[in-house]
Amino acid sequence: MGAELKSPPGNGPYCFRIHGQIYHRIAPLYSNERFKPGYGHLYIFDASEANSRRLENNPSCLSSVMEKLDALLRTINPYAESYLQMYQLI
Repeated sequence: MGAELKSPPGNGPYCFRIHGQIYHRIAPLYSNERFKPGYGHLYIFDASEANSRRLENNPSCLSSVMEKLDALLRTINPYAESYLQMYQLI
């Protein structure tokens, strides 16, 4: 596969490099009985669905704050667009 495997220093996600590009493993983009989408996976949903799922895990948070944070992250976070592109390609 052409990957250079190295243990990361300290704690953090397991990463690997393929042809100079850094990659890391993520959970499946599609949910199933054992896997509930969270974190970055929520960017494949529309904003209202994603916020509903976030509030299920964080019931003490304000919905209005979650909506503002979601809008901000979808605008400035390059990974938000990457998750959506991966989902559309699969």
